[in-house]
Amino acid sequence: QHRLPPGMRDPRVAIRDGEVRIGSVLRKGKIQTVVWLVADLKLTDENTVLEIQVSGLKAGLIPFSIERFQQEITDSLKRAKLEMTWVEGAEEVTVRVQLPDRFEGKSVQIDRLELQEGGLLFSGRPRG
Repeated sequence: QHRLPPGMRDPRVAIRDGEVRIGSVLRKGKIQTVVWLVADLKLTDENTVLEIQVSGLKAGLIPFSIERFQQEITDSLKRAKLEMTWVEGAEEVTVRVQLPDRFEGKSVQIDRLELQEGGLLFSGRPRG
């Protein structure tokens, strides 16, 4: 079970124009706003690591520094039992996530990731 950080509810994900947009209602005290981020996803050359570049984080119309939320992102990925590392010196805030090599108990090789209108398509094949 995955939980949102305190004060967040009603998460939404939109995939379009080659980007992933993730939004959620955030309530802190008497303030309520919509927080959203924009990210680009791609497979690294090895096809075993998903690279996520965060190109924008806003609360309403106010931009935020993603660095303030890196620990929450790290904690969320660890709760999902995903190995990850932050890329130092990248132009955009970038995290690399090790993709699982097993799916439903079977060894798999991811060959391609594609952002389609409204969806994320992984394709691959059994290893072995």
